[in-house]
Amino acid sequence: AICSCKGLDMTLGVTDSNEKDSLIKQAMLASAERCILALDSEKFDKKSFVKVCKAKNIDIIVTDCEPSEKWTGFCSENNIELVYNKSIERK
Repeated sequence: AICSCKGLDMTLGVTDSNEKDSLIKQAMLASAERCILALDSEKFDKKSFVKVCKAKNIDIIVTDCEPSEKWTGFCSENNIELVYNKSIERK
């Protein structure tokens, strides 16, 4: 399953702003063999209203540029593959 979110926080996890959308995403992720989260780099360390899942439940994160060292470490520790454009610099 591939989904996006409004925010990604190490403690709270993947969050969204709409409860109905969150329930759909939860069902998608629960039935998927692999969970892919597509988000722009501005969503890291952001929180929204409704929790979708824990961050460690994601298999792959696809984003526009390399996340901070804190996030690359978190992903490495939790076996989350990071995919990003190496030519775009972090803001």
